[in-house]
Amino acid sequence: MRRRNDLKVKTVEGEGGIWELQFFDSKVSRSVTIHDIFSAAKQGNVIAMGKTGISYRGESVLNGMQFVVKEDTMNSIPPSFWCKMVEFGRLRHPNVIKLIGICHSQKGAYVLYEYCEGKVLSQVLRNLSWEQRRKIALGIARALRFLHCRCSPSVVAGRVSPEKVIVDAKDEPRIRLSLPGKVQPDSKGFTASSYIAPEAKEGKGITEKSDIYGFGLVLIELLTGKGPADTEFGVHESIVEWARYCYSDCHLDVWTDPMIRGHVSSNQNEIVETMNLALHCTARDPTARPCADELYKTLDSTMRTSSCVSSLKVSSPF
Repeated sequence: MRRRNDLKVKTVEGEGGIWELQFFDSKVSRSVTIHDIFSAAKQGNVIAMGKTGISYRGESVLNGMQFVVKEDTMNSIPPSFWCKMVEFGRLRHPNVIKLIGICHSQKGAYVLYEYCEGKVLSQVLRNLSWEQRRKIALGIARALRFLHCRCSPSVVAGRVSPEKVIVDAKDEPRIRLSLPGKVQPDSKGFTASSYIAPEAKEGKGITEKSDIYGFGLVLIELLTGKGPADTEFGVHESIVEWARYCYSDCHLDVWTDPMIRGHVSSNQNEIVETMNLALHCTARDPTARPCADELYKTLDSTMRTSSCVSSLKVSSPF
């Protein structure tokens, strides 16, 4: 009964008036106060700045528990946003960053996440070995399978990209879900991302298959060291077109990241099959992309035995 009461919406007085505060973790609710949240949201605690808001590192005065506060910049927040956030707060998976609380009033809003010790994938990717990259890829795929296939209703991650992934000291990835209001087709901050599927950029909606497309781009980047924002693709219009060309016509040494070329000879089939999967994930037709369950099983099988021949054929979706 106490745990249930800990997680109820509380009305508290804070800076600028009355705030509604709700936690989704009983330990956090007994550790973090509204004053801890406001103390965190200061310039000296900034850990990330993006188009959708600023993230701060916070700490409980009571017991030193660390957490992340994201200040939301949406001008008007519909009630449906908070309903969706409550759903997100119930999600528990080792490869998904936990949403631990929400705090809002007429003056603003804050979203609280667990603090994950580690580094953003985009910052460390170039220095990772092939063994580390494969573990990260499998962890992200595992998270997508959970969100798409194990949650009811299913959950769309929103934007699967290296900037959304924290890698811990054991090379386990943790993905952060996009806030509900940031995954609308008309959201400029969302559609401007290089990791968004073509149909989403065209305003046709954000679906599980959009997540699969983003994951395919992450796979290509793990394999080649190149991201969709790079400009070194010659006559090819995008990284996907370049990757398809390389896969069909070039030797592995041409398109694999120099940091992992020493692993090519002993992992050749695994690397080729992983690129094969990445190209299926980035098929322009969403229906040609694998579902998250198929994606995970194929990747897991490929990485368990490098002699495995995937049932997917590269010719069909391209």
